[in-house]
Amino acid sequence: MTLYTVLSFLSLPLLFLLFVWRFGLKKTLAGLSERSGMDLVSSGEADGRPAVWFHASSVGEVKAVQPLIAAFRQRNPRLRIFLTTTTVNGKALAGKACMADEVRLAPLDFKGCVRRLIDRWKPKMVVLVETEIWPQWIVAFSENAVPVLVVNGRLSDKAFRAYSLLGGFWRRVFSRLSMVGAQSARNADRFRTLGVPSDRVRVVGNLKYDVQPKRAADLAARRRKYGFTPDDFIWICGSTHEGEEETLLKAFIGMRRKGESIKMILAPRNIDRAGGLLAAVKDHGPFRGERRSLLSSDPGELDVLVLDVMGELGELYQLGQVAFVGGSLIRHGGQNPLEPARYGVPVLFGPSMENFSEMVESFLKEKGAVVVRDSQDLLACLKLYRGDESERLRAGAAAARVAGLQSGAVERTLAMIESALSS
Repeated sequence: MTLYTVLSFLSLPLLFLLFVWRFGLKKTLAGLSERSGMDLVSSGEADGRPAVWFHASSVGEVKAVQPLIAAFRQRNPRLRIFLTTTTVNGKALAGKACMADEVRLAPLDFKGCVRRLIDRWKPKMVVLVETEIWPQWIVAFSENAVPVLVVNGRLSDKAFRAYSLLGGFWRRVFSRLSMVGAQSARNADRFRTLGVPSDRVRVVGNLKYDVQPKRAADLAARRRKYGFTPDDFIWICGSTHEGEEETLLKAFIGMRRKGESIKMILAPRNIDRAGGLLAAVKDHGPFRGERRSLLSSDPGELDVLVLDVMGELGELYQLGQVAFVGGSLIRHGGQNPLEPARYGVPVLFGPSMENFSEMVESFLKEKGAVVVRDSQDLLACLKLYRGDESERLRAGAAAARVAGLQSGAVERTLAMIESALSS
């Protein structure tokens, strides 16, 4: 642990540059006080109610834990709820949704930074979402007798191999966890292998299956709001990463050159890239495109909409006839395919979906999704779904069936948390 602390300290300059690259200098500097735990303003200080601290890394984890936090708050009104996120976008989404009594950026993985929040909030329990296992955090919580639970727990193949390489170190960290609610039996076994005592691991399911879609009362009006007509065939490319959009645009342009009527919604994972993407769209042809934040009340008809606001992508999937899930054509591990599937939209994704491997197995087995590797694969799928409505509806129904397979994780996870609180 001492060596880990020294290496972490030495990596701070690199970490600072990484944050600047991802979030920009202004946002990075603005978040330093929160990440160090040294900011003086906290809405939790004057409130004497006991607290529970939730932590979710980014947008995907925030969305997954939202129904759990909502149910927990409803059943435990006497507890304060604090939520930290690793990313700025995750914090923005959680703040906009008013998910907790206080939402802030997570402290760095140094005991001093964590202890400042422990002293301020005095949490009865900490709930970590998915794979947020930070060694100094765990030690600080343990030394302050704060139990640590993991919910929606998962360990991808890549993460499991990485933890296993330093098995002795990580077993000492994992053994301090009070309870783990794993997404599946495979994930539960991996937590046990890494040192969590067997009686502290439960299989509770994936919280993301319990997120309920919000359906527009007037879908035609919703389409017009975003610059599309009720009859447009819309391809939604969600949570895309740098290195993917060029391939997606090639397929889109290929469809248009073949005379196919198709429109596109392009939603980059990092919305700060929206301006550059819109410029790239217009460089490829005489397309009428616009950024979501600049849409007027009567935008007319668009060819391409670039989504540059937080919190709208999930509901926008219901406007589409086919969806592509990003982070999968590059070696990233993929984003959540459940969001379009809930609306009965056929799903396309690249070969890199390690973050959702078990979910992907279900989609492929039911033929509700297709793996694509390049622009030619994308073009073939778009032509199929554009020309064969019965096949598109069949694939969409299969995707929706997978999305509804494993509900109930929220209630099982809630029971686990409340059991731990009472003991």
